[in-house]
Amino acid sequence: MLGKLLKHEFKATSRILPFSYLACAVFFLVAFIARSILPDVSAAYLVPAVIFLLSGIAVMILTYVLLIMRFHKSMYGNEGYLTQTLPVSKGQLLASKMIPCAIWMIAGTLVFLFVILGFAYLVTGDASVFFDMVKELYGASPLYTSYLLISLVTQSALFVTEVFFALSLANTSKFLRNNIAFSIVFYILTTFVVSLLDVLAMLFVPLGIQSAVDGSSSFVFENMFGTMMSEINSTATVAAPMTIGIGSLILDVILIVVFVLLTNYLLKRKINVK
Repeated sequence: MLGKLLKHEFKATSRILPFSYLACAVFFLVAFIARSILPDVSAAYLVPAVIFLLSGIAVMILTYVLLIMRFHKSMYGNEGYLTQTLPVSKGQLLASKMIPCAIWMIAGTLVFLFVILGFAYLVTGDASVFFDMVKELYGASPLYTSYLLISLVTQSALFVTEVFFALSLANTSKFLRNNIAFSIVFYILTTFVVSLLDVLAMLFVPLGIQSAVDGSSSFVFENMFGTMMSEINSTATVAAPMTIGIGSLILDVILIVVFVLLTNYLLKRKINVK
């Protein structure tokens, strides 16, 4: 049954998003052709390049808005009564909503990264500028690359679970009358608390990834705050290895599970459909 629910959800959410991604590709192609034909006329390709960048930003916003609206409509809006009475467990119902949302979020983020790369190429003629910047900030080791990719997936999943929790909490009996307003309030509060906990976990959990001068990296059992203070107080002329705390990544995985369990509990016991 979960497979059928996932198929239905992907079908419902694929009516607009893929075409918005295609529109980004078309804008890039127009700017690319303009740059190839008129390389000495900057306005000929800079204008479509800016439009291409703006389209990428619009796609990210559209992805967020459509997915949130889809979840609210199908669970607590016009389709809510039908959805809530389907002969499936609340856990399966929740999974059928969260999995497509997380996948679309990752897809939207990848499209936006493509837009940044494409814009860098259109403006400078060399997309490696972006890679050089990332390499300068994080290094280029497989460990750091894996960390960034895992963070991308984790942040997408965390956003989805935060939104679903906020929407579900706002649709309980005490908040149902103004559920839209309370959804926004609960999401802001949830995001604030999670961000604060993430910062604390990143700084003080004694586990991180440390980059060496030669570009290699390794796990270290040191907290990021201590490393930062040592660097500030150091009188050495050579920069110390940079350490990125990964306690926030571990915390985010835990929070994803917590939000899923809380949302599932609300669906089973507390939810009212307006």
